[in-house]
Amino acid sequence: MPNSLLPQILQDESNLALENCLNESFNFGFAKIMTCIPDAVSDSILAELAKQFHVTSEGWNDCKTREEKINLIKNAIPLHRTKGTVKAIKDCINIENIEAKYLPWYKYNGIPHHFKLNFLSDNEPITSEILSIIQKKIEEFKQLRAKLDLIKLQNVVKTNIFVTPITLISKKIIV
Repeated sequence: MPNSLLPQILQDESNLALENCLNESFNFGFAKIMTCIPDAVSDSILAELAKQFHVTSEGWNDCKTREEKINLIKNAIPLHRTKGTVKAIKDCINIENIEAKYLPWYKYNGIPHHFKLNFLSDNEPITSEILSIIQKKIEEFKQLRAKLDLIKLQNVVKTNIFVTPITLISKKIIV
């Protein structure tokens, strides 16, 4: 076998067969199994999986339902891949389904490595509970040197009132 890692002296039939078995077992797609495991286990094992995937400090206590905890475990690897980036901050904001805009320091002439967040809510007002959850997640996923300067909240109320402008031509109005 030309691709063998074994030295020439150990390349007999049984060692080559064992090496072949090991190579095939390591090429197995473990990701397919790992995404199914959290769906079928109990809550105590789910907590152990959260510890193994290092997501206990990254929103585990903020999860209200079992499905949220399962999704957090399943998305642990992509979360850790983007940790410390602007994308991680934007993902933290989008978790709560709130429209927000990230403004880096150079867009508002701020201090380097600082940023602002502008939240725009049209459906429900942003509560202090939601805001504290977002702040915790941002602190966990942002770069260590990045600092949050300001959070600007805007609530938009949509109504069915129509406003039309009028122009007065004369000074006298007869009603």
